[in-house]
Amino acid sequence: MNVLASRFSILALAAIVLTACQTTQPGPAAGKTEPVIVSSLRSQGKGVPNGRSDSAAPYLRISKLPIATDPGYGYSAAKPIKTGPRDARLHLLYLNSLRGPKGEPVSYERRGACCEYEDKSLPTGGGLLDVYDVQVDGGSATITIYVDMYRMGPPQLPVGFTAR
Repeated sequence: MNVLASRFSILALAAIVLTACQTTQPGPAAGKTEPVIVSSLRSQGKGVPNGRSDSAAPYLRISKLPIATDPGYGYSAAKPIKTGPRDARLHLLYLNSLRGPKGEPVSYERRGACCEYEDKSLPTGGGLLDVYDVQVDGGSATITIYVDMYRMGPPQLPVGFTAR
């Protein structure tokens, strides 16, 4: 009986972990399911890193950052924006490049890390996704995006965003 109870406990734990990494937004207009944040860094009441896409901070100077064809890209843990692993700053350059649908600047704040995964091809054997809250200037909604800074892109723009 102990073996059966142990197996049930493992299955229940696996279900909880998989549920924790569900999408917060399978598409730009869908309902929310919050990810379980396993680590975060805050300074002066804000998640770190944080910033604005109209700041003097460096950004990606790619002539045309492509818009994803998948409406769920970037909005779920299953389809994160991949910015790694060449440069540890690439995710910040990417975030500083984001603009709203009409070119409006955005502000972003890292909520924390979630959704641990295994990947034997990485030197670390796996990674975590960073969860960012993004707000478009003039908009009232907070948009949640997922960034994977360990696996290589190329990064694209989630549907509903443009680049500077």
